[in-house]
Amino acid sequence: MRSFLRRVAVPLWVAALGVALLAQTPKPPSPQIQPLPQTPLVARTNTVLPTASLSGRVTTAPSGRPLARARVVLTSDEIFECPPNNPEGRTDNCQRYNRVEITDTDGRYTITKLPKGKTFTVSVSKTGYATRAFGEVPPSTPATLIELKDEEQRTGVDVALAAQHVLTGILLDEDNTPLGGALVEAIASADLDGQRDLIAVSQSVTDERGRYRLFGLAPGEYVIRTTDPAFIHAGDEVGMLTYGTTFAPGTTAPRDSVRITVGTEPSQEVPTFALHIAPPIRPPVRAVAPPAPIVPTPVPTPAGKGKPGPPAAVPVMVPPTASLSGRLTSIVDGRPISRARRGNCRRDHGMSGHRAGRPDG
Repeated sequence: MRSFLRRVAVPLWVAALGVALLAQTPKPPSPQIQPLPQTPLVARTNTVLPTASLSGRVTTAPSGRPLARARVVLTSDEIFECPPNNPEGRTDNCQRYNRVEITDTDGRYTITKLPKGKTFTVSVSKTGYATRAFGEVPPSTPATLIELKDEEQRTGVDVALAAQHVLTGILLDEDNTPLGGALVEAIASADLDGQRDLIAVSQSVTDERGRYRLFGLAPGEYVIRTTDPAFIHAGDEVGMLTYGTTFAPGTTAPRDSVRITVGTEPSQEVPTFALHIAPPIRPPVRAVAPPAPIVPTPVPTPAGKGKPGPPAAVPVMVPPTASLSGRLTSIVDGRPISRARRGNCRRDHGMSGHRAGRPDG
């Protein structure tokens, strides 16, 4: 019994001694986390920050209720950042950017430290409402350009947002099957730089059922335009090709498109139409100066060992002749898949690629 207690007591005593020694050993100091240096937000091209400001209030139309957390976006040609050592007065290589503020609970916002200029525009957006710019009266009156002077404190830049309208519909392929992954846009006529032009107001990507939903629309007239993404960056062995877009109700000619009037109902269904892949056109190539003629250079020959050799061979460009083909089938039952795109193929089969093709199966 004593022998057993001795064998047990010795290891316990050694373990206790080790714990005591560890307790007396001083712990190394914990590493100090150094804060990152704070870079002051100063303009690179100005030694003095601008002092003008712009403020306003965002409300609902027609009730006038304040809208909180609306996004206010200020754009201007006078807001930019230039690289270091940029020449004084040169802005063509400077990067333009926007100033953004979010309205408070009373719908108010203020944007400070603005430079003087004549090209300021304010646009406001919020989920569930149609995006609108200051001074804009859809669909005909464009946004108002705001001029700011040095140290001016402009107030009263108010914007009232109306409830949004929605357009929904189904897009089909040329074989009348749902087309997923296609880009659908609602485009409207707008006044840009004194000229009427068409701009995309809302965009949507069709789901696996071919359905799309265009939201955030203000009352007005719109044209529905769709594009097959597989053919956006497509080409052949010669170069890039440009494929046309399709307009509702299924035409590739813009003059034959249908204008859809929005404003009577919160949501409207667009009649189902099919995308058509029109024959592509080749974009014009920018003319460049022809290269200098290549003069064959004789092959040098050591002195005293005969005449110079024949001229060096000049490489000749030969168009590529290789090809690639295959067959697309379902991995589930092996059936052939028609109307698949090499660029995005059928969305439910998850294929991807870059050069567009139109296999039949």
